[in-house]
Amino acid sequence: MLNLIIFFVFLLVSGVKPGPEALFFLLYLLEVYMIATGVTFILATMHTFFRDIQHIWEILLQIGFWLTPIIYPITVVPAEYHRYIFLNPLARIIEYSRDIFIRHNIPAWNLNLVLLVMSIVIFYAGYAIFRTQSHKIAEKL
Repeated sequence: MLNLIIFFVFLLVSGVKPGPEALFFLLYLLEVYMIATGVTFILATMHTFFRDIQHIWEILLQIGFWLTPIIYPITVVPAEYHRYIFLNPLARIIEYSRDIFIRHNIPAWNLNLVLLVMSIVIFYAGYAIFRTQSHKIAEKL
């Protein structure tokens, strides 16, 4: 949430004026929250059984950072690889956020629906894994 303050200050300084399509950003924030919570459920469960998951996760997080178009525009990547990059829901969120704030364009409804479904699946998969293993977690601690 602190990064959002910096983000909005940067928008003001750079002269970008959000339009009404910026309300979609609230949906993207909710989707980020669902993805983060789902991954947290999975990692919390795995960590109780495999203590080395922390070190593996740090490496995977670094790889994910560079595979997600955060500090570079998606146009740098050849178009034939975009479908692989967009398998990462965070890449979709970053690119769609750029669409609404910079290009003042709302991504197509089917693309937003795919992103929402991906977020819900990750959240519920993480919740299901955590719920089915939660009775074993107390025994492991």
